[in-house]
Amino acid sequence: MKEKLKFYASRIKSGRLKEMGRQTAWIYGYAKKYWWAMIFYTLLGFVGTGFGLFASWVSKNLVDIVTGHNSGALVQTFGLMVGMNVATLVTNQISDYVSAYISMKVDAEIKLDVFEKIMVTDWESLTNYHSGDLLTRWNSDASNISAGVLSFIPNLLIYDVKDADEAHGEQ
Repeated sequence: MKEKLKFYASRIKSGRLKEMGRQTAWIYGYAKKYWWAMIFYTLLGFVGTGFGLFASWVSKNLVDIVTGHNSGALVQTFGLMVGMNVATLVTNQISDYVSAYISMKVDAEIKLDVFEKIMVTDWESLTNYHSGDLLTRWNSDASNISAGVLSFIPNLLIYDVKDADEAHGEQ
């Protein structure tokens, strides 16, 4: 444990923390352009969590019907189950579409930014790198950044709500 603390302290002293802060600010410079979409994506995630709570309630009613405690609500419970499944399907499709749209838009924006920097760079300094490495940096790395850029905060919030819901359900 002591070695880990010394390692982290040395990394902070060497400026790694400031570098990470600069990189985070650069990455979220792209994300702030799409704050509305991130909010929409987060709200869709909360709606999905709400459907999960509703599904628990419908399942409880279904168990009551099967055990004979509330056998008169079969048609209503069946309708709720079908409606809930359709609503969940629609919400998931919209959420997936919004996520893919944002990801592709940010991906293209980051690639354009990197490409513009490549075009004005000193090409002689790039001869040390293999052309495949440059293409990988331009394509794969930019795509990885864009995939995580907009999903980190919404997913953090959505999973936090889901975990709180599950913890509440266990009590």
